[in-house]
Amino acid sequence: MANKLKLTRDQLASFLKDAEQIKQFEKLFSTVDSIAPDVVNEISINAGSAQASANDALAQLQRLADIVGLLATEPAQEHDNFVVADYIDTNTLAPTPIGKPGRAYWDDGAGSLVVGLKGGNVTYIDGQQEYALCYNDSGVALTKGQVVYISGAQGNRVAIKLAQADSDANSAHTIGFVAESIAAGAEGWVHSAGPIYKLNTFGYTAGATVYLSPTTPGAWTTTRPSAPNHTVILGFIERVHASVGSIYVKVDNGYELDELHNVKITSVANNDLLQYDSAGPFWKNVAPSSVTVGTATNVSGGTANVTDCKVTGPGSLGYGTGSGGAVTQTTSRTTGVTLDKSNGAITLVSAAGTATWQSFTVTNSLVAATDTVIVNQKSGTDLYMIHVTNVAAGSFQITFSTTGGTTTEQPMFNFAIIKAVTS
Repeated sequence: MANKLKLTRDQLASFLKDAEQIKQFEKLFSTVDSIAPDVVNEISINAGSAQASANDALAQLQRLADIVGLLATEPAQEHDNFVVADYIDTNTLAPTPIGKPGRAYWDDGAGSLVVGLKGGNVTYIDGQQEYALCYNDSGVALTKGQVVYISGAQGNRVAIKLAQADSDANSAHTIGFVAESIAAGAEGWVHSAGPIYKLNTFGYTAGATVYLSPTTPGAWTTTRPSAPNHTVILGFIERVHASVGSIYVKVDNGYELDELHNVKITSVANNDLLQYDSAGPFWKNVAPSSVTVGTATNVSGGTANVTDCKVTGPGSLGYGTGSGGAVTQTTSRTTGVTLDKSNGAITLVSAAGTATWQSFTVTNSLVAATDTVIVNQKSGTDLYMIHVTNVAAGSFQITFSTTGGTTTEQPMFNFAIIKAVTS
C-alpha cells in the first residue's frame, strides 16, 4: 500500500507565501491520496530539515500536478465515489469527440452540451431537444424520420406505431419522429421536440409547415390535409438538404370539435346544428327542429337557404333598414320610374284622381320574371285600386284608378318584391 504524502504546515511554509496557500495544498494532497494513492510514491520532497530547497519542493509539486493531469486523460475507472463542485467548465474550444453513451461534451455549432444516449446512435442537445425511449409495437422495423404515435405501453415504456392522419385513432396521440432504426419488438429513441438532423428535406421550402400524411403511414408532407383527414402539425422545415436537412419538431395534434373545453356534443346526427347555451355555459349540438332562433340582424354576402320558416312569436317577417328606397314620378301618371331596391315607396306626380285605369312601368334590376310583386296604397285622400299587371326580368307594371275620387294630390304606393321560382 502506498504511503500517504505528509508535510507539516511548517514545512509547507518554507516555500509558500501565506496560510491560504498552505490550506489549498493540504486539500490537494488529500485529494491525490484518495483518488490515486499509488502515484504519490513518485513524489519525494525533502522537507525534513530547515535546509529544504524551496525550488526543489516546487519542482516536485509540479510533478504532482502533471500526474493529476495524466489521470484526467486516462480511461475512466469505475469507483463508488463522487465529486462535489460549485460548477463544471467544459473546454469550448476542443474538437468534437466521437460520441458514445454517457459522454458529455461541448458542441459549439449547437451552442450547448451534447450527451450520448443509450445505444450510441442518438445524441441529446441539452436544453434544445426532447427524446423518449419507446417500444416498437408496430410489428415492423422503424427507420429514422418516420412519424409515430403512442399506441399503449410495454415493459415500462410507451409503445409506438406508425402514425397517419386518416383517422383520430392513428393520429390523436402523435409523439414525434423516429430518431434511430428500431427493430420490431425492440426499444429505441423517438424525437419529440426540438431540431432533428440528418433528414432528406430536398425539394421543400425552408420555414414550411410539416404535417402528418393522411395517405402514407409514418410519412410527412408540407401540404395541409383537408377534412375528413386530420390536420396534425409536426413542425417546420429548418434546413433544406438531401442528406443533412433538419426539421424543428413541435407537434400539435389539433382537436376534434367535441374535444374543445366549451363544446358538448352528444348523440350527434346528420344536419345537427351548433347552438350556444348560456346555462351550460357551452356550445351544444341540437336538431334543426329544436333550434331556438333570436333576431337575425344581418345576412349578407350570399343566399340564405331556408327549407321551412315559420314565425311563431310576436316578431315580424320582412325587409330591414337599408334594403328599401324611394322614387318620385315626374311629368305624368303614366311616366315610368326606376328604383333598384327590393322594396320601397313610389310617389306619384301631382294630378287629379280619375276612375279611368292608368299604368306606368317600374324599372328594377332585382326583379325576375318569376317573382311576385306586392303593391298597396300608403297615403292619399282618394282611395286607389292597384294591380301589378306585368312582371318581367328587370321591371314590373302598376295599373291603378280611384274608386271615383278626383282630388289633386300626390298619393304614395308601397311595393315589395318576393323572390319566386317555377320549379
